[in-house]
Amino acid sequence: MKPKDAAAVFGAMEPDFAAGFLGRMRPDAAAAVLAGMAPETAYAVSVLLAGRNALVPKQ
Repeated sequence: MKPKDAAAVFGAMEPDFAAGFLGRMRPDAAAAVLAGMAPETAYAVSVLLAGRNALVPKQ
């Protein structure tokens, strides 16, 4: 699926659900999908993705 088409599908998902999928994708593919999403939705998903890594201990 092309990133533009995937962005429409991911944009229809709940942000937490979409973040779960995007977090498991290659970073370049996830970035392409986020770039095609509505800004408000992409922001919500980005916040969730960033928050998941906030409590990871630093080495």
